[in-house]
Amino acid sequence: MNLVDIRPKLAAALAPVADDDPSVYPGFVDSIQPPALMLLPVSGRGDRTPCLFQVAGVVMLLAGRFEPGAGMDTLDQLVSYTLTRIGTDLPDLAVESWSEARGFVVGGITYLGSRLVYTTLAENP
Repeated sequence: MNLVDIRPKLAAALAPVADDDPSVYPGFVDSIQPPALMLLPVSGRGDRTPCLFQVAGVVMLLAGRFEPGAGMDTLDQLVSYTLTRIGTDLPDLAVESWSEARGFVVGGITYLGSRLVYTTLAENP
């Protein structure tokens, strides 16, 4: 996969199909409409060959405002949705881990969420 194509391909794979699918933000934003997935830029982990790099990326899974309610169920659904879509549409991406539930601040508002980390090999264009 080409390095500059990773996030656009991931955004396309995670894009909403049904009305109740989460919103997908392909980069940093200052406000969201949860439930939402925010794709952060990839980072390198050293080169495997002169043109092939091991890279890691993060999908922020944001269930809703950090308050009592159904947030944990929504977060579990976001994890399942993301794992299914990556496994189905992007078999070259390997999900390494996702974090425990915690608060993440976006635009001054704290949301219940998790960080899902994936890795892949990428070519430098």
